[in-house]
Amino acid sequence: MAATKGSPTDRLWTAFVPRRSTLRRRSDRVETAARWAALALLVVLVPFLLALGSARAQHVRDQADLVRATAHPVAATITRVVPHLTPAGGPPTGSLDVTASWTAPDGTVRPVTGIELHPVHVGDRWSAWVDAAGHQVRPPMSDGQAALEGLALALWAFLTTGLGLVGLLAVLHRVLDRRRMADWDEAWALFEIGRGRGVAG
Repeated sequence: MAATKGSPTDRLWTAFVPRRSTLRRRSDRVETAARWAALALLVVLVPFLLALGSARAQHVRDQADLVRATAHPVAATITRVVPHLTPAGGPPTGSLDVTASWTAPDGTVRPVTGIELHPVHVGDRWSAWVDAAGHQVRPPMSDGQAALEGLALALWAFLTTGLGLVGLLAVLHRVLDRRRMADWDEAWALFEIGRGRGVAG
């Protein structure tokens, strides 16, 4: 079914495939060509953006492997639970700031902290990662989390590139619109002059 004339689908289609008209100007053809060039560039960049996301995912996996090789999880006991606030001190986000303690092999009690997304209480067992010296480190990401982070980066890069191209097209449209208005004013002035001469004649 053909799109209704003037509908969003119709406007999108005619932005790339304009209807034939003797009124189309060179600036109209330039703008259409620019849209196609932007679309082609976005399509060409897709494999590179996917490669960027894949590289990011692999980097996260490598970092996770390094953590697993140099650190280990310990079982700690939660000693404090408070709602996690936004950086600006706003309302709670739904997650929890957890403080816990664990006993090192030498018998010293050491604190660990983190953010927990699930309900926990003081006295619950809680897992944290520490290095060989007993210092807390960030837990390694899973392969699924690494893939998700890579996908998020690729999507962010795609959207940023797309928005940048849309912005450039908007600037071009404005410049060409000014040129079209100037051409229209010039054509109208010539028409008025010609009509004045015709009346005078």
